[in-house]
Amino acid sequence: MISTRLFIMAFVVSSVLGSTGASRAESAGQASTDPGAQVVGTQSPSIELAVEPQLVQTGDITTLKVVYHNLGQPYTEVQFSVPGLVNFDPDLPSPCKWDEHSTRCTEITLRAMAPGIVEISAGATGEALDELCGCWVWTGAASDAPATLVIGDTIWKVRLTTIIREWQ
Repeated sequence: MISTRLFIMAFVVSSVLGSTGASRAESAGQASTDPGAQVVGTQSPSIELAVEPQLVQTGDITTLKVVYHNLGQPYTEVQFSVPGLVNFDPDLPSPCKWDEHSTRCTEITLRAMAPGIVEISAGATGEALDELCGCWVWTGAASDAPATLVIGDTIWKVRLTTIIREWQ
């Protein structure tokens, strides 16, 4: 019974990692600091998002910064709460593929198209380290919280609202 379990576990591990026991990223010789390469840690996969700057005028460029936790080789989908307020600049194929993007999908450039407030969320699939088997498994993750971008005239309304609240 034990030898059958060990055989099945060895088969699964070799199928997931390849015959050398290395992840696809390690086999490709990627640097460990590369989010598309290997992932250190065994927490649940997750994604953190931030927009810099968060307050822009129509026509301005901003950057969506994506941090992947325990998720390597990500294929990332980005969603906007209000279509048309922001566009990818330059256009971004969906999903953003880590091995085809200049920043490995960690910095995505956006252009503000119209005034308003937009929440940006993301989901990705990729490899994660599973501490139970010590192997890499294919999984997915979503952003824990959306990143909020304020565009155009809304900036002044938000600032004025903040000032009024502080005076009350």
